[in-house]
Amino acid sequence: MVISNTTTANAILNSPRNIGTWLQRAWRFNPMLVLLVAANLVLLAVGLIGLAADPRTVLNAPVWAKTTKFSISIILYGGTLLWILSHIKSRPRVAQFVANGTGAILLLEMGLIVLQAVRGVPMHFNQATPFDTVVWRTMSVTISIFFMIDLIGAIVLLREKMADRVLAWSLRLGLLVALLGMVLAFTMSVPTAPQMAALQTGQTIDMMGAHNVGAMVDGQTRMLPFLGWNMDGGDLRIAHFIGLHGLQVIPLLGWLLSRRATGLREGQRLALVGVGAAGYTGLVGVLFWQALRNQSIIAPDALTLLALVGLVAGVAVAGTLVVRVGRRAQAA
Repeated sequence: MVISNTTTANAILNSPRNIGTWLQRAWRFNPMLVLLVAANLVLLAVGLIGLAADPRTVLNAPVWAKTTKFSISIILYGGTLLWILSHIKSRPRVAQFVANGTGAILLLEMGLIVLQAVRGVPMHFNQATPFDTVVWRTMSVTISIFFMIDLIGAIVLLREKMADRVLAWSLRLGLLVALLGMVLAFTMSVPTAPQMAALQTGQTIDMMGAHNVGAMVDGQTRMLPFLGWNMDGGDLRIAHFIGLHGLQVIPLLGWLLSRRATGLREGQRLALVGVGAAGYTGLVGVLFWQALRNQSIIAPDALTLLALVGLVAGVAVAGTLVVRVGRRAQAA
């Protein structure tokens, strides 16, 4: 059942006083995404217990670390997507298709990740046995379908007419940046140079693809606690992670500008959303570029620091100009 009016749909974000009412409205809009978030809340609890009680490691990381990280990300992703899709009024069936497809695929993905955690084996790139190969290829195919489904949602959202243009563009840009983050994930499945060399000589390899860049093998470097990011060289997960969570950051910026920045004209607020989205996308690009150069996130060189400083300065200058030009126009 699709929520029938904008007021009811927007109530999904606007924190009703009664949590039961909030859940009821969310369930009426799409039960699948609610189930996705609820299931991952349970898996988050399981992961935290596992981190405390299970001493096993996979690739030198706690076996339950990845399930815990993925649960947190999917809770945020599913809850945010539920709110975003509720703004699609012109194509309600498409909104439901995107919600149901996303929920079903991510439930399957998490089920497979938990299965591999229980078995105590690597969850990604693993083709050590025929069973592991089937699991990994299933995850690869379903995540590609997931990307296409959410791309459909982004296209429909771009065509949707909304009364609040500031919020509308923040939702669109947030979903587009998240899609960019998904695209970056596909670069991890490309065989590394050592893996390619082994394949060319006819060898059988247990792992196809990697998070780390260059010849460094996943699990054989120093890693940031819990996150597991490579501290000795480039790690493609960082830009992927930051890109995905543009789905929360950019809409939050739009929502704040729409609700709080009442002293700014609509054109100014729209421009600030654009500046924020451009700056966030630039950050994703710098982090991806840094990883491709096989550089650790904790040891940026002068070139990376210069790019980051330039990005921050550009965003600050653009934002300041938007506000000042708008004020001068109002004064005139």
